[in-house]
Amino acid sequence: MSVKTFLERFPEHDIDVMFIQQAHQEQKRHNGTPYYLHLVSSCEIGEAVALAEGIPYTPQLRRGFLYHDCVEDCKEIAWSDLCPKYIDEDVVSWLKPVTKVKPVNWMQLSNQAKTLWTVANYKGLRKAPVESRVIKFGDRIDNLRDMETSEFSFRKNYLLDTILLQSSIMTIVKPATLALLQDEFWKQSQLLVNSIK
Repeated sequence: MSVKTFLERFPEHDIDVMFIQQAHQEQKRHNGTPYYLHLVSSCEIGEAVALAEGIPYTPQLRRGFLYHDCVEDCKEIAWSDLCPKYIDEDVVSWLKPVTKVKPVNWMQLSNQAKTLWTVANYKGLRKAPVESRVIKFGDRIDNLRDMETSEFSFRKNYLLDTILLQSSIMTIVKPATLALLQDEFWKQSQLLVNSIK
């Protein structure tokens, strides 16, 4: 869905799209497109994920998708910059569990320590509101779809990370939700294997 189509369908999000466009203006995706397009795209995927989980696709939930990377990726933005002007306390409570704040010594950690931290982070989603998991899955599915142009090692590591995510919370998401993620996961796994000459 293009931004134009998204705003034609949901004109109430015009201010939100302007905000994320400005907030992420210096950021690009691996394929070179402006980063904020990922937020709109994950919001589109989120409609199917919300349906699979049996929750309504409300303006609040859409804002959760649109703002889900602001605090994590834009160091100058704090929750107080977003709430209550753009999002409410409910949306903040959905976003905090999916906002990764890595330890300051992340680069010095062993691979095993990083994996343990990641699994603990994902397991935290078990206790989070269902909206948090819907946002996480929409985000992950869109990231998987976008990674075809990324380097082999990044794609391999992201697929392994997706296994950790699925394994950590698969018992509490609905089968239809898990199927959406697994469909994209297996497609990207096949593309990765096929890229090996």
